[in-house]
Amino acid sequence: MGDAIGAMLTSVALVALAQAAGIGPSMPNPGGTRSDMNGDFRSQGCANLLGGLFQALPSGGSMSRTGVAVSAGARTRCAGVISGASPDTRLTVAGPKAALVATLLKPASAPPLVQAGKITLDGDETVLHTLAGLLDDFDPDFPVVTP
Repeated sequence: MGDAIGAMLTSVALVALAQAAGIGPSMPNPGGTRSDMNGDFRSQGCANLLGGLFQALPSGGSMSRTGVAVSAGARTRCAGVISGASPDTRLTVAGPKAALVATLLKPASAPPLVQAGKITLDGDETVLHTLAGLLDDFDPDFPVVTP
């Protein structure tokens, strides 16, 4: 059992490193220097080790996030840190993971969760209505394979 878990954890780490290796060259360094894969891997490892001490989510590269940042005018890799720490956040939702997932999947579930004390909303609550308008309703029992 322990060997299987170790293999799974190693696989996840390798996929995250492969993503970072693919994204590194697409985002320029300040001064136009080439990306240093070893430095990127060390940084990602240190971030995940330190983040683990604070129960943070794993960090890694994301082509979709990088693409959005570049199209919004980002010029360096610091854009992710700056956008994450931005005071321009319109709504902060806090609570246990299950309640947060429920809120993201079905924003209309937020008011009962707030009244029950499971989540807290800080900011413009109309953002949830905007999010709800962007999501599709789907049947959770949909057939994965149809004949």
